[in-house]
Amino acid sequence: MSYFGQPTNAYKAQSTPKALFPEFQIPQVPETLTWRHLQTFAARATGEIVEVVVGAEKRKFHVHDQILRSGSAFFEGALSKEWKEGQTRVVLLPDDGASLVDRYVQWLYTGKVGVTLDTGRTDYATLAGLYCLGEKLMHDSFQDRIIDAFVSGMREPLKYAGPHTTSSCPFRDVVDEIYKGTPKGSPGRRLMVNMHVMQGTSLWIDVEHPESVNHEFAVDLAFAMMQHRAVTAETKTKHAELNRGIPCSYHKHGKDGVCGGKARS
Repeated sequence: MSYFGQPTNAYKAQSTPKALFPEFQIPQVPETLTWRHLQTFAARATGEIVEVVVGAEKRKFHVHDQILRSGSAFFEGALSKEWKEGQTRVVLLPDDGASLVDRYVQWLYTGKVGVTLDTGRTDYATLAGLYCLGEKLMHDSFQDRIIDAFVSGMREPLKYAGPHTTSSCPFRDVVDEIYKGTPKGSPGRRLMVNMHVMQGTSLWIDVEHPESVNHEFAVDLAFAMMQHRAVTAETKTKHAELNRGIPCSYHKHGKDGVCGGKARS
């Protein structure tokens, strides 16, 4: 399984001893860590425990206060003593998915989390959900690491039947997720647009069902395509009549091929 997050190397570590906190489920430390990473982990995994209750099923996660507050402005505010959550040490996230929060907590403790499908390809759907969770929790560095994973996945070669090789790129459901969970001007939205500018094809646009196309994304993509448009010699040749100011190609022609514009002139 591949991971996104901080690079790790040589030091071998055992899982965090559960005996230290027998009443809580403590996420495991990955097998391979740097000594500096272990020192950082030990320093942060102290203090009070906060219960985070997630989703309709009310799954509970128990996380150290300092770790939750270290990068998330949401948790920093929620766990302030003047708020109920800061006094009860319980934070409710009823609208979020437990699997995403599970991966977020894993990243908080280890600096990395698996984002690869069984096929070996990058799991863009999970990355999109995690990016939107980071948006809600106001955790910029977490979102940045997910952006890194998106860009890394974009460089994965995909081989189809035939001689052509293309690269991996998020499809419509991933784009919709990012646009649903982020504000206008989000770096995540900008990445979706630029990935499609660089690698997208006309096959990705459902012209038969235009109502299914994300309107905001379509506008952003059209604007970006205009900005990056290059009028090549081939383009000028293809549209030679228009380039010379001749409108015939846009007139209606009868069955005999006579240009309707000329017939009416």
